[in-house]
Amino acid sequence: MFKRIKWKWKIKSNHKKIRCYRQLVNWMIDLHYNNQKILIESITKTSTRKQYPELCLTWDEINTLDCNKLVTIGAHTHSHPVLSRENKETVRQEIIRSKLLLEKYLEHSVIHLA
Repeated sequence: MFKRIKWKWKIKSNHKKIRCYRQLVNWMIDLHYNNQKILIESITKTSTRKQYPELCLTWDEINTLDCNKLVTIGAHTHSHPVLSRENKETVRQEIIRSKLLLEKYLEHSVIHLA
């Protein structure tokens, strides 16, 4: 599926890490989500993705926001693909999966798209 290319990045400095990251993002942005996953798995040699819970809201925090009258929680996508690169069915499934997950945890209908 992908042409085999050997790339090496020297990432000893923060500047070089950022440059490497930008190159990878530019590579991946044009790929469909499934191909992005394949590429990441080939680079990392694993299908297990590292999680960053400290960067995301917890369900308790989301519920607290949801109770505030000035906040409206909207669905988004589940895995954050570039929607303009995906077919209609993939876009639909991404949004529905996000909506259903929010509705499960918030225990009410979610009618907005964020």
